[in-house]
Parts: sequence; C-alpha cells; structure tokens
Amino acid sequence: MKYESIDIEHPDIELLVQDLPFKVRHFTDGRLILSEAVSPNSNGYYLRTADFKAWSNVMISKLKASIKEANEKTDEFMFEFWSTSDYEVEFNKDRVWEASFSFGVKLKDIEVEDLI
Repeated sequence: MKYESIDIEHPDIELLVQDLPFKVRHFTDGRLILSEAVSPNSNGYYLRTADFKAWSNVMISKLKASIKEANEKTDEFMFEFWSTSDYEVEFNKDRVWEASFSFGVKLKDIEVEDLI
C-alpha cells in the first residue's frame, strides 16, 4: 500500500491533532510542526510533544485509540500508527529530541482496522 504526502493545513491533519490525548508542538505563529519521518520502506511524519518525556503503555493505547477515532472522521486520508520515541538528550547536551510519535498517511480507500 502506498503512503501519501499530506499538507500541514489539510483538514484531516487537524482532525488527527484535535483527537490526541496530549498537546503537540506548534511554531510560535500557531502553525503545526509536522516533521517528515523516513523508514526503510516508506516516508511518513512525526509529531512532537512536551507534555511528557516517556511513553507509557496506557498513553500509547490512548494514542492508538485517538488515531482510530480520527480515521473515522477524516474525509480523504487515514493515519497509520508506526512508533513512539521518548525524550532524549544528546550525550554532549547539544541537542534535545522531544517525545514523539510517527505515522504514515494513506488514501481513505482501505479499512480503519487495517491501520491500527
């Protein structure tokens, strides 16, 4: 199945973000920070949060449920959960990575259950 590109201002992304059980990072002007995530087989995206530093099993379950709920509301695209990453600091404290989750985007011609 082919993964798609999605515009940061697409209404389906807005639906995904509003259903999340935590806040995601935005630029100071209010635009969502949507970063590209590259895996060996496809391209996707990731969203960052500063609400916590480590993903618990409960929070991952809530995240997956939120993605499923968003997929039921979207018009054009569906989101596929890929993975989570905890907060990290580079060994010399030169760089920080906030907790994030990655996901793929597909056209909405497939079943929701296939994505979660």
